[in-house]
Amino acid sequence: MAQLRREDLWSLEEYALRRNEFRTALMAHNKTRQLALGRHARLYFSDDVTIRYQVQEMFRIQKTFEAAGIDKELSAYNPLIPVCHHSKATFIIHFGAPLLRAPRLPDIKGNELL
Repeated sequence: MAQLRREDLWSLEEYALRRNEFRTALMAHNKTRQLALGRHARLYFSDDVTIRYQVQEMFRIQKTFEAAGIDKELSAYNPLIPVCHHSKATFIIHFGAPLLRAPRLPDIKGNELL
């Protein structure tokens, strides 16, 4: 699948019913789609399943149900789905505890990767 379409997504009500099962399946799916880069950094390789989960979660949080809002989110997230044999990944820096995170944020700020 190269692009997510509106018809590929569940309504907010349907997603509420399926969310726990989908999240459990996604966590298992993601175990083979990540690469640790040290103690606090990780690459998460995306595909249509991981992006669909992100989109569904965004809609749930923002209560998005109108066509224009759905199309806007799809246009933002669809470029994150790899095409053919290409890979796309999200670089995540994770400091779980706020006391660990706060002193490190100034070191990270301004070092965005493109």
